[in-house]
Amino acid sequence: MILAVVLPFGLIALGCLIGFVAGGSPVDLGEFLGSKEYPNVGWELVLIEVIFFGCGEESGWRGYALDALRADGRTAYAASTVLAIFWAGWHLPLFFYAHGLATLSPLLVPGWLVSLLFGSYLTTWLYRSSRDCLWWRSSTVVSTWCR
Repeated sequence: MILAVVLPFGLIALGCLIGFVAGGSPVDLGEFLGSKEYPNVGWELVLIEVIFFGCGEESGWRGYALDALRADGRTAYAASTVLAIFWAGWHLPLFFYAHGLATLSPLLVPGWLVSLLFGSYLTTWLYRSSRDCLWWRSSTVVSTWCR
């Protein structure tokens, strides 16, 4: 459980450090809790994201769909692969939203799909390793905010 809370922030710090060492400009941590969709929300965005994405969305993907797919006899790996396909379809509308994936180059779409696939495997592993507890997922949503 501690790993699910600490690891995302450690990965953010590592990514920021690698970017800086590689010659990039320092990360503006003033935008850490920023969002193009909700530019003036601030720290309250954490609560909004945790409730709607961490709890709401994940309770459907892992809390219901994964278990339903596993009950049909699929392995966790096969069920996660099926979930990744549905997860990609769920996010397709973001390609038509200016602050979503509309600016993503078509050349990068395969990488996005692979990231969803591996994200599905990782979240299933965390879910199953935590004895099917969804709380860890709410904490990992916060990790997506380092730009």
